[in-house]
Amino acid sequence: MAIKNEVEDLEKASINVIQIDEVALREGLPLRKSEQAFYLDWAIHSFRITNVGVKDTTQLMCFNSYDPHPHVLLQLQ
Repeated sequence: MAIKNEVEDLEKASINVIQIDEVALREGLPLRKSEQAFYLDWAIHSFRITNVGVKDTTQLMCFNSYDPHPHVLLQLQ
């Protein structure tokens, strides 16, 4: 929730381009294939919490390498 609060504070300060670098998908990805889908679902849900209620005029950006999971990028939008 700290990141969500920070995004809200930045919007209140009229900042409309915000980069969130907390999407460490590869760094936290379990080595066991059987655990990866659960982890990715959790990570996507957690990221979405940070941008619930963000104004349509605010751009959220993040950096990460999504290979070999490019479908995750689409789910973060």
